[in-house]
Amino acid sequence: MLTKACKATNDLSDRDEVMSTTLNLRIGDTHLTLAVGQAPTTMLDEMRLRYAAFLDDGLPLSPAFHVTVSVRPGPLWLPLRGDAILPLRTRRRGPCITCVTPTEVGYFDLLQRRGRIVLRPHGNVENCLRVLVGWDVAQRGGLLLHASGVVRGAGAFVFFGPSGAGKSTVAQLSACWPVLSDDLVLIERTASGYQACGVPFRGNAWTAPRLNLRAPLAGLLALEQAPRHARLPLPPGAGAAQLVACTPFVTTCPEGAALVMRAAAALTAVIPAARLQFRKDDRFWEVLI
Repeated sequence: MLTKACKATNDLSDRDEVMSTTLNLRIGDTHLTLAVGQAPTTMLDEMRLRYAAFLDDGLPLSPAFHVTVSVRPGPLWLPLRGDAILPLRTRRRGPCITCVTPTEVGYFDLLQRRGRIVLRPHGNVENCLRVLVGWDVAQRGGLLLHASGVVRGAGAFVFFGPSGAGKSTVAQLSACWPVLSDDLVLIERTASGYQACGVPFRGNAWTAPRLNLRAPLAGLLALEQAPRHARLPLPPGAGAAQLVACTPFVTTCPEGAALVMRAAAALTAVIPAARLQFRKDDRFWEVLI
């Protein structure tokens, strides 16, 4: 049962049945059990294909987050314009997170580790799962970053920056090595140090497959397109601030912003971020390794 703060609207009444079919996912150190048995077969097949590399039926190292998923016809929850970015609203009240898009509503109790996602027939769980994973990792001192990530040797390099900074370009130029993602990278804080992890999240188009791979974090690079390649130092405060600016979903409320700021400050104290000035060729690696 969700706490009172997580109950709202008739769309999420307790009359919904618990579903029998489950998908067990591991995304970084977040373990998810999605009860999806009442979803249409085509939706289940798409989810199994989309998250295939992240399916995990082994015993979780930490308590799993149990989420029921249902499909319900009805109007859009938020207006949607074809020429606009998909609207996504999040709110926190106590331990509970609400996220709403035009075709999805999610309620998650971070304390009880239970939640519910209701989809319109043409919706999918992707956006709500991004929000949930973002909050879950932030509570452990990690970050879900708008970034690309590339594994070279024994370590992972994470490239972050605002839209248009070059994250996808770096991924494309580095395709001969394992690319964690060209959009979102998970940074986990573990007992042995920070690790960068691939995630299954993607948009309608992407340049790299999503790899269920993790590696010790070897570098944090704030991207700047320039006529030359150079790696330049960033003061710790500036590096942390730029990481916060590239952390979606969680920073929309004071509690989340405080979590992310603490996580970014602790991260850059161990692995300082640097500026990477680069032009569009793969020789930027020469200034990194």
